[in-house]
Amino acid sequence: MTLERFRDVTHVIGGFLPERLGGTQTQLLQLAIAQRREGYRSDVVTLAQGPGAKSKETRGEYSGVPVTRLGASRSRPWSFESIYMNRELDQPFSDYLAKRQPGCVHFHHLGELSFSLVDVAKQSGFPVVLWLSDFWMQCLRGQRFHPYSMSPCAENSTGRCLECLTALWPSTTPRDLAQWKAAVDKTLVGCDAILVPSAGHQRLLDDWGIEARTTEVVPYGLPRPKIVPSRHDRPVQSIGYIGTLLPSKGAHVLIQAFNQLDRPDLTLDIFGESVRYHEIESYEKALKALPAPGLRVRFHGRYEPSDLARTLAAIDLLVVPSLWWESFCLVAREGARAGLPVVVSALGGLQEAADSGVAVGVPPGDYVALAATLAELIDDPERRLALGCVGRQVCRIEESLQALEEVYRRVVGADQ
Repeated sequence: MTLERFRDVTHVIGGFLPERLGGTQTQLLQLAIAQRREGYRSDVVTLAQGPGAKSKETRGEYSGVPVTRLGASRSRPWSFESIYMNRELDQPFSDYLAKRQPGCVHFHHLGELSFSLVDVAKQSGFPVVLWLSDFWMQCLRGQRFHPYSMSPCAENSTGRCLECLTALWPSTTPRDLAQWKAAVDKTLVGCDAILVPSAGHQRLLDDWGIEARTTEVVPYGLPRPKIVPSRHDRPVQSIGYIGTLLPSKGAHVLIQAFNQLDRPDLTLDIFGESVRYHEIESYEKALKALPAPGLRVRFHGRYEPSDLARTLAAIDLLVVPSLWWESFCLVAREGARAGLPVVVSALGGLQEAADSGVAVGVPPGDYVALAATLAELIDDPERRLALGCVGRQVCRIEESLQALEEVYRRVVGADQ
């Protein structure tokens, strides 16, 4: 039986599991697994990462998904343009597409890769879908978050961008930013479909000059949880944080709220690895110094996607205290799907989770309000029970697959 072209998809992402672990990587893995289960020929192309990375192409699998890792020189000269453009990858990617011949190419994140790969795919005759998972096409730090004021960037300001970026790349000039923005515009124009995971993300793109009419909202869908814990008939014992330890993710706000709560009978369990946040390397050390004496705060380190069900089953209440506009935030929805009461910062894609009843929203960065909300939930088992039953409202992977299939059909021309 001939495979329909719209079911033949190559996914492209700058970093992938196991070297890169984040919401975008987890979502792509779940999507590729679900597509292959439905008869798609789906694979992943990424950049070789880590100390053992090869300078030539390597192939393998991750959780049953074929993964091709493109090699690249580690010693090429640095320039501002090299942050988003690496022409060394053009020929290997072109060669790969020539051999693979997918029905369409679905880009998830171009960070660490090259804007030019979109041109390569288009010039080779393949339709291109781009699913924007964060704000890297607007902000080279990726999150539209100002690390010095610890606040999201509400406006597209060259002066603010220069202040932020020159701390990383001192030679950055207004001309560099203008050339980067021109490259962004050219890349977006080259895409046959541009997707975002939430209406909030779409509005923020519109604010920065990427018109909403050119994008489509396709929420990330979640697979059915392996474990739906029965925990609502027991007192809260563990409050949990699950995610990378970055200033923009707000773990420090949760620890401050836990101090304010002052409940030595509870444990705050923090799951996630600490990674360097550009020039900031001391965040984990600061976090570990923050808990008040006598309170139990446990740092568990990195977790793998396969550990998530057990991690969710180990806690009684999940908090997502982000300070940036999360474009969707998988972990909040994963917690709700697993039957957990979830508390989130009321902004970005998390605001939508709160508005839909999937989570309880609190003002971002307000640890006093967060502590008060946690205290109310801890003392109200009936409300926890009600919150633990809203997981069915979360978009399922099957719904996301259906929406994506319509996009694939359209860009491949299967409906014509």
